Amino acid sequence: KIRGPNNKTSHLNHSLSTTFLPPLQAVVGPAICLPPLPSSPPPSDDEDDVPDVLQGEIARLEPRFKVWLSSSQPSGQCGAVQLVCQLDDRDLPAVPHIQVTIPQAYPAVSPIYPAGPPDYLTTPFLQRVDEALNSRLLKLPAKHTLSQLLTAWELSVRAACSPNYSTNCSVGAGLMSGC
Repeated sequence: KIRGPNNKTSHLNHSLSTTFLPPLQAVVGPAICLPPLPSSPPPSDDEDDVPDVLQGEIARLEPRFKVWLSSSQPSGQCGAVQLVCQLDDRDLPAVPHIQVTIPQAYPAVSPIYPAGPPDYLTTPFLQRVDEALNSRLLKLPAKHTLSQLLTAWELSVRAACSPNYSTNCSVGAGLMSGC
């Protein structure tokens, strides 16, 4: 008995559909459909080049640090990752970006910052930033992170802005003394 009423209902639906659907479609027109979704982009090779530990650290950086892969970074290269880092703080003067190389064994091996980038030797202010940064880099622990390096860079820019800056600044003197 259960199949009887359901069978009659489905037969009625089929009969009504075949009877009234074609004339209704002729009057109303075809159904409006959404266009097909675009195909998803292929997975980015850039994400595969950057280790998960480094991606996480970059994601947790303060917003004033802008970090991206260097254009000189070969795609698909396993090993060291070359990053371009920019300091974007409205309270500090604009300074040239720095390039940092992250070794394949990071974080067991510290990031590599090239000594004396040419952009930092063009003006007295940038020379002060370079001097302060080199002084701070010597004080960093043997195993330091990208975050520590970028913080040292930011503090060096702040120190170079200080009117009390002297060439004999030590990291232990702190920001209050202009170092």
